[in-house]
Amino acid sequence: MMQLILTVLAIALAALLAVGGINYFSTDIGVRVEVAQGLRAQHDIMTAALTNYRLANNGYIPTSVDSLTGFFPDGKVPTFPKTPDAFTWSISKDSAGSRYWLCLRAGSVIPSRVAREGVASFVRDRAAKSLGPIYYGENKSGFGVHGCGLDATAVAADAAGTTFDADDISANTMISIEGI
Repeated sequence: MMQLILTVLAIALAALLAVGGINYFSTDIGVRVEVAQGLRAQHDIMTAALTNYRLANNGYIPTSVDSLTGFFPDGKVPTFPKTPDAFTWSISKDSAGSRYWLCLRAGSVIPSRVAREGVASFVRDRAAKSLGPIYYGENKSGFGVHGCGLDATAVAADAAGTTFDADDISANTMISIEGI
């Protein structure tokens, strides 16, 4: 009887080690989801604050995010708990001065690959919802054709055949979202 119990325990232990050592889920998914959902929430709050600002100011669009402090919850844009300065938002207009853009820029430190994947997920999500053109590229000085300092070399994230992913993001990458 003792040998039978030891045999069953040995088989159970071997099965546990064989199955328990295999990890089918990426442990980075939590960071990726946190970044993507955080950016979605920030974008939604920015859009709501801009709408309320325009209603309160006869349709005028603010020139900076600082003008919106009275329209945000707690008077500021919600930040990421672990890295509050990971991404910054700004408002820009194109070189013709006819369209305004909401700009997202990575902080001074290049985000990790997982964080960049979260940003890419956010951009693909917003592009799929057709909220207006979304461009990305290297930040140039000045207004730029597509706002946010992006010139004509900027790529439309929602263009056919374009796959925006983590490799498209660096420390100098700017993402511009039209529609404010």
